Amino acid sequence: MAHIQVTAGRTLLEGYVRTPPVGVCELVWNAFDEDARTVRIEVETSPLGGIQLVRIEDDGNGMTRERAELAFSRVGDSWKLPPGTTSTGGRPVHGKFGRGRYAAFSIGNAVQWTSTSEAVEGAKLATIRVKGRRASLDLFEIEDSPEASSEKGTTVELTEITPESALAFENPDPLRQRLLTEFALHLDRHPDFSVEFLGSALNPSAVMSSRTEIELELPTEIEGPATLTVIEWDLSNVERRLYLCSPGGTIIDEMAPGVKAVGAEFTAYLEWSGFGQDRTFVLDGDTESDEGKVLQAARTALRELLAASTRRRETEIIKRWKAEGVYPYRSEPASDVEKATRDTFNLVAMAASRTVDESKSQPSKALALGLLKETFENDPEALLPILREFAQLPAARIDELKEVLEHTTLTQLISL
Repeated sequence: MAHIQVTAGRTLLEGYVRTPPVGVCELVWNAFDEDARTVRIEVETSPLGGIQLVRIEDDGNGMTRERAELAFSRVGDSWKLPPGTTSTGGRPVHGKFGRGRYAAFSIGNAVQWTSTSEAVEGAKLATIRVKGRRASLDLFEIEDSPEASSEKGTTVELTEITPESALAFENPDPLRQRLLTEFALHLDRHPDFSVEFLGSALNPSAVMSSRTEIELELPTEIEGPATLTVIEWDLSNVERRLYLCSPGGTIIDEMAPGVKAVGAEFTAYLEWSGFGQDRTFVLDGDTESDEGKVLQAARTALRELLAASTRRRETEIIKRWKAEGVYPYRSEPASDVEKATRDTFNLVAMAASRTVDESKSQPSKALALGLLKETFENDPEALLPILREFAQLPAARIDELKEVLEHTTLTQLISL
């Protein structure tokens, strides 16, 4: 057994630990970068039902001992670092700074990697084990395993599960959704790649309502192209993200989309060669740099796309509710004020539409929409708390709706 000492301070390494969803995604990305065809995420529970082990297993290329010793002893450097680097199988790689393994410690305080790969000399398979602990982030143990596997791949076993991770796996829908949205493009573009989460394969296409690719119009001084891919989901409360990608879809960074769209469930991916260069950029509030201008163009295109989608969706849903006899307004508006009031109500109803339509009972839908209408007209201050409870909208969506309503006065609507 050998010990690997990392030449970095603990405070720096702690900053790479992040959150359980990030940790799971980083381990799946590592498997993708090693040409894994299948990644399986499983848990084991104790006799009392608690999560006691998380296992992430792949059938990728694995790690040799030589490569593991080099990788685990350094941070801020990786074989993936040079722009345009691809895996052995030609995939665009995700990581490049050697930080992903530290995110694993957000899941469990003890982590063991068991990896089988072809030996440096010859085609013989060899298996190694690497162990690390949250208490000693700058120290890993590595040893050759006498039990060589007959197949290449890596298994990561995480124990001493953190409370945050236990909660994430005990209520797995948000974590499943995070994996689904983060890997949607790669699962679509790489049919030889699949992810199984708690026994079920992720299938983004089954819950996509639309996918749109937009070639952005950039200022003449900026080298293109830049492509914005927007996936709209038939899901509730998707955590909205704008992923910054190099050409081919390699994710460089992520950020809030910075676009208001009540009722929209989407993920956006912005591909541009400038994001793939080895440099640091800060984009929020930046409108002068090339990166900032590309982001500004992407947000403009995203805003226009979602506005059109929202109008189309509202038209379809209101028409259906009227056909079902559950829409609370029976006649057409008789004045501009009534039309403005109706338009504002529709905005509120769209925020709750997925919850309303979860009920297959027309009387239940009619009751829900009628209560929303009554509250909207008679007690507007109670509207947002009701939506928070009824539609189970997260705080960010409630805040978005509140801000939109504050800027959507009857006077403004009448002037449209």
